Amino acid sequence: MAGFPPTYPPASPASGYQPPLSSGPRTSGKATTVLILGISSLVLLCAVFVFLPISVIPAIIALALASGAKREINQSGGALTGLGAIKGGVICSWVAIGISIAWFALIIALFALGTVTEASIESTSDTVSESGVGLVGLVAGMPVLAKVRRRLPHASPRTSKEI
Repeated sequence: MAGFPPTYPPASPASGYQPPLSSGPRTSGKATTVLILGISSLVLLCAVFVFLPISVIPAIIALALASGAKREINQSGGALTGLGAIKGGVICSWVAIGISIAWFALIIALFALGTVTEASIESTSDTVSESGVGLVGLVAGMPVLAKVRRRLPHASPRTSKEI
């Protein structure tokens, strides 16, 4: 036995050495990024509904990253997964973009139909500045306050002399 090296006992878990876990397929980091950006675009859409361009930014980034993430997964030979995450991120992104486009179309239609007039914007800005709501309340409340103002018999647009 002089020619054989000594054998060492296997390392115990207490020694700090952990054998590697199974090296099965793992989720692509790009796929996770696409999913997170898609979901965040929906969250921003709901949280900041008035300023929709903010919610479109992560949606566009997610759509741009999706094709590269798919390519990475397909070229990995089964080492990477995440096609479902990419699909979910892409769906969330398109929903956020679709709702944003519909909202902008609604705003443009309201202006075109005359529902929101300059007088209603001025009265809304006075009301908002008195209540301290700010710009978000001003933009969100314009169509509603314009309709309410028209229904009140005593309400008439203020002139610059009255202000």
